[in-house]
Amino acid sequence: MGGFAFPIIFLIAVIVFPVFQVTPRVRWLSRVPGRHRRSLGVSLTARLGGRWVTVTEYSYVTRSGSGDSETTTRYHYIVVVVQMDRAHPWLAVHQRGLMSQFGRALFGDAPTATGNVLFDSRFRIDAFDAGHAKVMVSPGLVQAHIAGAVPQWSLVGNELLTYVRTYDKIRDPNQVPLYAAQLLRVADLMGPVDAVR
Repeated sequence: MGGFAFPIIFLIAVIVFPVFQVTPRVRWLSRVPGRHRRSLGVSLTARLGGRWVTVTEYSYVTRSGSGDSETTTRYHYIVVVVQMDRAHPWLAVHQRGLMSQFGRALFGDAPTATGNVLFDSRFRIDAFDAGHAKVMVSPGLVQAHIAGAVPQWSLVGNELLTYVRTYDKIRDPNQVPLYAAQLLRVADLMGPVDAVR
């Protein structure tokens, strides 16, 4: 009878205390705003449009002042990551700020400029390889940026990423396709992978 006690206790321990794997640190954390007191919330992953998509709540805290007059502000974001079919050199499209516009006016276009005057005046392409960027940022993607149909984004390795500031959390898994739609469009509009070195 003593032989049955161990398996029964072991079975109860497995049912009551399941084993969880520790999630490795996300690679994209350096590509989102905030450097101090960062935290990740709910993270949902699904296959959409033939690609793996992860939508994650992300926030960080800033402090200003000191002592009794110290204030704390928490900034909330929704981060969307689309897994591309293969790794790519670092590439990003950002809306130009005032300094970037001034630099362009003073020094001219960077080697990553598209030649589309409207796009190049409003957006800048940062890339490890300008030739790769010219293939990946297709004319259709340029037009989508001009129309405001796609967000700013960055691509490192096989992770295509964007984020949006929000005041709400992910409350329904059915929101994942809504958050992911614009970035999936970026992935679909990128130049032909076969043409990229």
